[in-house]
Amino acid sequence: MAKINIGELTHEAFSLFRCYPTFVYRSVDNLLPGDLPVFVFHTLEPDEFEGQLRYLKENGYRTLSLDEFLATLKGTRKAGPREVLLTIDDARTSAWLYGYPLLQKYELNAVVFAITGWTPEGVERPNLENVWRGEMALDALQQLDPDDRQVCSWAELKCMHDSGRITVDSHSHLHRKIFSDRTLRSVIRESDDFSPSNAIQSPYLSLTESPLGVRPEDLVGLPLFDVRAFFEDGPAYRLDRAACGEFRDSALSLLGKSNGALDSSQLETLRRSLPPDAFLQLGAAELEAEIRDEILLARDSLRARLDDPRAGRTLCIPFTLGGEALLGAADEVGLEAVFWGVSTEQRINSPGHNPLRLVRLKNDFLFTLPGTGRKSLIDIYATKLNRRLQGVRPY
Repeated sequence: MAKINIGELTHEAFSLFRCYPTFVYRSVDNLLPGDLPVFVFHTLEPDEFEGQLRYLKENGYRTLSLDEFLATLKGTRKAGPREVLLTIDDARTSAWLYGYPLLQKYELNAVVFAITGWTPEGVERPNLENVWRGEMALDALQQLDPDDRQVCSWAELKCMHDSGRITVDSHSHLHRKIFSDRTLRSVIRESDDFSPSNAIQSPYLSLTESPLGVRPEDLVGLPLFDVRAFFEDGPAYRLDRAACGEFRDSALSLLGKSNGALDSSQLETLRRSLPPDAFLQLGAAELEAEIRDEILLARDSLRARLDDPRAGRTLCIPFTLGGEALLGAADEVGLEAVFWGVSTEQRINSPGHNPLRLVRLKNDFLFTLPGTGRKSLIDIYATKLNRRLQGVRPY
């Protein structure tokens, strides 16, 4: 049986009773006037994503562009009866391979949130359009990035953005976490996830150094402490990598002898090898300045690489976790909108709502929208559970 993520299940159970709009819980004829549901996607499975787009199309839904969505929130555009916003986080490879061609096929729109510091150079790769033209097999296309661990190149992002079908905007520059205290939990291993959206090494990343130039093997053995999302409020620590030499040497030796497993006594021994001055606690002002710099660097990168002076005007928060420091920075730099996850304070977006506190539903719930073929909440959760039991990544 596949391992179940208790944290994810707890979050979903909490959300079930406190965070969803009316149409999720029961069948209704239409959305409430002014309701603007926003759905979030990550990895796109072509058959599943096409089914969702077909459901929207056949039931008369209009997918808003980012401009239309923001104008509707501001009240400068009148909301229609069946309008939604589709958002795709991380700009993973599947956004180019499957998402972009399918959105074009159904003439629907979406926003792709890119992690600018992780975005590589590179030419446009093949996508579903090449399969439809008989130029390659679907299996061959899927092998370009079978686990969807990579992200779109700048060339692919610009092509999608220029199409007018997709708006590319900011998912921050580094999509990182930060150390939140000095409790040693583990060390970086070769088997860890170094992908842009889940980089185990992200607390060590800096705005002055591209993560694309850092080899994962050079980070194996470094300590891992308790972390939180970078845009959340709370204590923040940085660790001086130069002070980790003795720790890393010992960790690599222990990992080699223990087949990658370290017990609590070994971790405590390693912990004592770190000099006290290796830790730097960031003050509130310093952290707020770094949050502001991260937002601005992502914005500048998008504007330069997409050749669009309006790019980077919104932010999708990594891990959907933010705080007051983020809101202050967002207001200071003039962000037009900030996208979060679900909230107990607001179940759906409507004209007049705070654009810096926008809520989003996971794409599973798209099928609970009013329409022919609607799925019940029981159906949605049964599918979620089945995916987890089969070991399929839920998002």
